Amino acid sequence: MKCATCGEPLVAGAVFCTNCGTRTPLPGSSAGRQTTELAEAVLPRDVPYETGNQLGSPLSSSNPWNAPATLSPRSGLAVASLVCGILGIVQILPLLGPIIAVITGHLARREIDRSGGQLGGRGMALAGLIIGYITLALYVVVFVLLLLFFVLIANS
Repeated sequence: MKCATCGEPLVAGAVFCTNCGTRTPLPGSSAGRQTTELAEAVLPRDVPYETGNQLGSPLSSSNPWNAPATLSPRSGLAVASLVCGILGIVQILPLLGPIIAVITGHLARREIDRSGGQLGGRGMALAGLIIGYITLALYVVVFVLLLLFFVLIANS
């Protein structure tokens, strides 16, 4: 069987022509021309298709569908927020770590919002903020409990 568009022989069972990328009509289908027109509208002709692929999907390295996703650079403030939050909760930077995490977390979120999608790391900034606020709240609770303890001892 030959491709209706370019005339090249079709690989047995292939859905697309390996030469031009045109979708081949299904056996016994009367909609062959419609599927060819649809495939021409959807699939680019300059994408090479590997031969022998039963599905006829493009697999070459120049294929835009298999191209690796590009990641936007992360905000340095977001990274600093998360790191300081973790260092504060594990007591490597007690009290100072959570304060820095909260400040840099808010700055990072503002920086990421203003970048218009050019910077990533919003989740890291949020994680740093959450860890920082939880750690600060724990410090406040411990401080209040210690204060109550000393007041009770002084009164007895």
